[in-house]
Amino acid sequence: MTKQDEVVKVMIDNIIHPLREDNQELRHRVSSLEQSLNEAFEVVKLYKSLIKDGAIYVNTSSQDCDGVCAYYSYKFTDIDEYFLSKKHYEEQDFEGPASWNVVGIENALSEDEEGTYGHGWDIH
Repeated sequence: MTKQDEVVKVMIDNIIHPLREDNQELRHRVSSLEQSLNEAFEVVKLYKSLIKDGAIYVNTSSQDCDGVCAYYSYKFTDIDEYFLSKKHYEEQDFEGPASWNVVGIENALSEDEEGTYGHGWDIH
């Protein structure tokens, strides 16, 4: 967590949260502000990835009700493409836990690590 993140967290925890409890409208505004702030931090992280690695790398994983796990890595060179794919991923109806994680190029899954593993009905 950067110093700026720490300052923002302290402000939210010590100033905004106590005020928010007294005012429903303020509570809604603060919630909206927190969401906007999180989205801004995400965009900054994505631009840092584009600058450092030349692309945005994402590892995904999911598990269905039979215990079958799927692991994939994606590479994006465009932020709009990233957000469109992330939205599509979040709209899927997963039967179990799923994750979408931005990683550096050094932590992106290789083709050998990608795939579906487990003992589901169609996997032998």
